[in-house]
Amino acid sequence: MTMPAGPLEEVQFLQIDPTVRCNYSCAYCRGRSMAQEDLDPALVDAALDAFPHVRFVELHGEGEPLLHPRF
Repeated sequence: MTMPAGPLEEVQFLQIDPTVRCNYSCAYCRGRSMAQEDLDPALVDAALDAFPHVRFVELHGEGEPLLHPRF
């Protein structure tokens, strides 16, 4: 994980790609050719712990974020 140059209190927004699993419902989906795998939940926890003042977390990525079993 790359740490920001400024104080951690300045980080207010995180973008997390929890999975590359695909439900194949998008015409432009690149997930069809990617390995269907999930981000280790410990990495999500570590990101949230590293940025305690974050105000917004966006789940997105090449897959369908809600297909991650933790979510």
